[in-house]
Amino acid sequence: MTRVTLPPKPGLFRAMHLLSTGMLLALAGLSASVTLISGQTYPRVWSQSFPASHPPQQQSYAMAYDEARGVAVLFGGFDEETWGVFAGTWLWDGQNWSMATLLGPGPRYASTMVYDTRRQVCVLFGGTPPGEEARAETWEWNGANWQLRATNGPPPREQHAMAYDQRRGRVVMFGGTPCGLCGATTADTWEWDGEQWSVVATTGPGRRYGAAMAYDELQQRVIMFGGYDPGTRQVYDETWAWDGESWSLLATGGPSAAFDHAMAYDQRRGSIVLFGGFSENNDQTWEWNAAAWSRRFLSPAPIGRTSHGMVYDAQRDELLLYGGSSEHSAHDTWRLHLAETWVDFSSLGFPFVFEFGTFELPFNTLAEGVAAALPGTIVQIKSSSTRETIHIDKPLFVRAWGGPVTIGR
Repeated sequence: MTRVTLPPKPGLFRAMHLLSTGMLLALAGLSASVTLISGQTYPRVWSQSFPASHPPQQQSYAMAYDEARGVAVLFGGFDEETWGVFAGTWLWDGQNWSMATLLGPGPRYASTMVYDTRRQVCVLFGGTPPGEEARAETWEWNGANWQLRATNGPPPREQHAMAYDQRRGRVVMFGGTPCGLCGATTADTWEWDGEQWSVVATTGPGRRYGAAMAYDELQQRVIMFGGYDPGTRQVYDETWAWDGESWSLLATGGPSAAFDHAMAYDQRRGSIVLFGGFSENNDQTWEWNAAAWSRRFLSPAPIGRTSHGMVYDAQRDELLLYGGSSEHSAHDTWRLHLAETWVDFSSLGFPFVFEFGTFELPFNTLAEGVAAALPGTIVQIKSSSTRETIHIDKPLFVRAWGGPVTIGR
């Protein structure tokens, strides 16, 4: 058995992979991050965060995850309480929102943004300024500044769908509308290679706006769901795939027909997550596993909403959802992350206090926490110390909160 000591790293988890099952674990001291994992079960749960600040824009903003800098980037949008349209760029670092700059694209709503992993920039297209027509501008955010890259290519539009095709190094865009209330929609497919836009298809899905896209890394294709055609008043429940050459219809049904919903690819589970939208069931969480949709029954969960954004935070291995429009919506921040079981060795434990494995009411031994934890989830260790030797025979992430930890003997 190997003894491993990790130094403290306040505010961050350091991860080390011990790829084994059925191993004995002896622990003394505290905290860093250790992984004992095998198998492919990674149960996730929704939980609400309460950051000290948040963006003033609530809906119809553009959001992408900047992998190079480990932050979610949010731009523009609209607030239905003040009727304000914004131009601020906000960053989420896993704990709080902060404004990066007011310089760059002017105020607008219903634009769309994705992250280009090859060039390490966020690419934003379109959107509508207050009281004006939609724009045809292409902007890029490099982590510090915005740059206007093009004003030609696709016609002006809003509420279009975009995703980044990692295999081909292209931003893919489909559909949208030049004006939200005029009834016009498009059915064209465009690609941005970092230098120019090219129209690559005019056949495939029908005209629509408000669809959502995500790139399936396992299948190496772009997946699109839903959308609305005001001309026919059709809300779609279609799932389409773009392989770089043509569109193919993969499924109908699964989630209710919807538009203005949000989708993001979960790298850990290898699936696409969908939440919300204008639909019959906009408070449901769905997952696309490359072949079919399945509903995930999670409680608690965000209330139903539309016109929100959702991204996968690779540094923290969780999905981030912010705001949106709802009867009871606020500027709320939600995370879909691995379920956690908490252990505090200084806790009095049962029967002196109740033990539920939560942050406030933790288990008081590692053995209790490991026994209660679902396979593929996190056993989170709070401060204090112990000397336990236990047998772990299921895949788990064992992490600590605070200082160093020694594992093994």
